[in-house]
Amino acid sequence: MDMPRRLFILVGALLACTLPAYPCSCFRGPVGAPTPKNMREAAEATVAVSSDSEVIFEGRVERQEPTSIDILKLANDPHAEDKAHRTVFFAVTRVYRGAEREIFKVETGWGGGDCGFDFVTGKEYLVYAGQGDHGNLRTGICSPTILLEHAGPEVRVLRGEPADPEDLLSRDAYYKQIASKWMGSVCGKVFDAVGKPLKEASPIRDGPFGEGDEITSDANGSFCFRQVDPGKFLLNANVPDKKGTKLKGFYPGVSNRSEASVLEVKATEKVNGLNFRLHEESVHTLQFRIVNAINHPLPSDLQVMLLDSLNPATMDYHEIETIAADGTATFESVPEGHYFATVFLDRDDDSTEAKRFIWKPIKEEIDVNGEMQEIVLTLIPLD
Repeated sequence: MDMPRRLFILVGALLACTLPAYPCSCFRGPVGAPTPKNMREAAEATVAVSSDSEVIFEGRVERQEPTSIDILKLANDPHAEDKAHRTVFFAVTRVYRGAEREIFKVETGWGGGDCGFDFVTGKEYLVYAGQGDHGNLRTGICSPTILLEHAGPEVRVLRGEPADPEDLLSRDAYYKQIASKWMGSVCGKVFDAVGKPLKEASPIRDGPFGEGDEITSDANGSFCFRQVDPGKFLLNANVPDKKGTKLKGFYPGVSNRSEASVLEVKATEKVNGLNFRLHEESVHTLQFRIVNAINHPLPSDLQVMLLDSLNPATMDYHEIETIAADGTATFESVPEGHYFATVFLDRDDDSTEAKRFIWKPIKEEIDVNGEMQEIVLTLIPLD
C-alpha cells in the first residue's frame, strides 16, 4: 500500500536551529490597551511599551559569532538557551536610548523556540535590546526589533518627525500597500525520479528557524511562494512514496546538501524556473526503548532526538519523537546513514519527578543500513 504522496519543499537558512524547540512566549502589551487606529498610533504604542529596552539604536550587522555547541550535551541542560546563542556585532548609525558608541554587541538565540531573532549580516536594523541574565545586551523576536527599511513609522516617532501619509493607514491597509515592496517570490516545479511531475503535493516553505507556509502544487508539479523574505536559502524536497522508499532531493537535482546550490531572493524579485528532480532512496523504521538503570518511573514528556550530524550547517535529518507510555519511541522513513540519538525532557514539565530525576547525557551512535532491531537507551542517574 502506497504512503500518502506529500511533498515537503524546505526553503531554509544555511544555519538552522537544531536544539529541541521549546515554546517562545512573548508579552504583547497591557491587557485592555486600545487597538491602534493606524500605524502612527501603533508605532507610538510600540515605543511606549519598550521601557525594558536598555538601548534602542539603528545599526548594520557587521558579523555574527555563534557559540560552539554540543547539541546532544545541551539537550537536557536547563541553561541551554543561555549557552546556545549568537553574538551579533552592530556598526551603530544612531542611538535613541543608551550610551553613544560605535559598536553594540547584542546576544540573541539560535531560534526554533528560544525567541532568537534571525539577523542577516550586512542588513540594517532598528534594535531594541535589554539586559540578559548575565548582564549582556540581548534581543529576540519578542522585542520590537525590526529591519530598518520596515521601521518607517517607528523611526519617525523616535526621531520626533511628523507622520507620513502611510503612517495614517490602518495596519491592514499599510501592509497590503507597503509590505508587498519588501517581499520576493520563489517558483518552480518538482519531478519524480523519472521526470514525472509531482501533482497535488503539499510543499512547505520553511523560514530560517522552522516557521513555514504550506501550499499545494498543481497538476504540472508547479509550486510558487508569493511572499518570501529576502535572503539566501537552500531548496529541498522529500516525498514519502512506496513503503520502504521515499523521494528526496536538493535543487538543482542533487542528493546531498553539500552539493545543493545556494539561492537568493531579493525584495520585489521573482525567482522562477527552480525545477528539479528527486531521487529515490531506501528508508527504514527505527524503534527505541527507554529503560531506567534503577527502579524509578520514567518522567512524563520524555523525548528522543535523532539527527544525522552534530554540525547544524551540514544537518539533513533532525526529528524528535515523544516517548509513549510503554517506554518506546518510533521514527518512520529514516534514510540510510549514520545517526546520533539522545533522550531529553520537555522543559515545560515542572513536575516533582522531572526535577528529581537527572541522568547522565546519552550520545548513542547508530548506523541505519537495513532492517533494524529495537534500540535500547538506558537512563543512568547522575551521581
